[in-house]
Amino acid sequence: MKVFDTHADIGMDVLIKVDLNEKNILKTHHLNKLHQGDVQGVNMACFFEGHETLKTAKKMISELKKEITQNEKSIHLSLDGSIDSSKLTAIMSIEGMCFIKSKPEEILDWAYLQGVRIGSL
Repeated sequence: MKVFDTHADIGMDVLIKVDLNEKNILKTHHLNKLHQGDVQGVNMACFFEGHETLKTAKKMISELKKEITQNEKSIHLSLDGSIDSSKLTAIMSIEGMCFIKSKPEEILDWAYLQGVRIGSL
């Protein structure tokens, strides 16, 4: 049975591993597990605890987007709710927008351009 994982804190894992100079993080650590779990889609969340800066947030979101793009043969980044049954469908989200201190519209527009489609306060 195909499932859709509605919340996986993959963004934080990508950032931690990027900071350790790892490459191909989704392919090395996540894609096989998701495939084994018969996951058709996943909400790849960028989780923020409350102390992160805008610089850190942008880095996490950018690095996750980069990882998704590097794996576009096996991951479909859904920007419009579409699902590609031949690939893992990914939706990017932000959990905790504590890093927004000013210019919220500008920051949200930037996140949207990166592919983020879900956000929670």
